[in-house]
Amino acid sequence: MSDTEPVVVAERSASGAFIAAVVIAVLFAVGGLVWCYSLQNHIAATDAKLADADKKNATLADQLGSDPGAVERHHRDVEPERRRHPEAD
Repeated sequence: MSDTEPVVVAERSASGAFIAAVVIAVLFAVGGLVWCYSLQNHIAATDAKLADADKKNATLADQLGSDPGAVERHHRDVEPERRRHPEAD
């Protein structure tokens, strides 16, 4: 090759594909962050409901534990009602 011959540089056609791949990767990353944030909020709400249920269970256990006949009355009074309306559970 001599010094007088022009040097031809071929353009890269892969740069457009690379930019598209980067844009898609960024969109997936942002989507993943939004999804994680929504899961975090869902878990926080579920944890709050679980804490409320635990408090209610503790209160009911205290009430049932303080009265020896309470469990039997509960089964006698509540269970027939559940059999009549099973969709309420």
